[in-house]
Amino acid sequence: MNPIEFVRKVPNTINGLFLASLVFLVAKSLYFNHVNEYFSNAHDIGVLFESIFTSIIASYAFYLIVVHRVDIRNKSLTNPIVK
Repeated sequence: MNPIEFVRKVPNTINGLFLASLVFLVAKSLYFNHVNEYFSNAHDIGVLFESIFTSIIASYAFYLIVVHRVDIRNKSLTNPIVK
């Protein structure tokens, strides 16, 4: 199975959450890290969001490798039997 087909079978909510986290993480790294703080402790909030976005991206990779791959393999093994 090619990688694009593999990722297309992931639920849209999970793919959307991954893409949104990736976009926000890149925007934070490229733009918001160079902006002065608008209020006190804004940097700490930025670090918190960066950690959240990074953990969402890591959980997406974990989901693809551990959960989704096994589901696809199990479906390919059971579909001939069920039909």
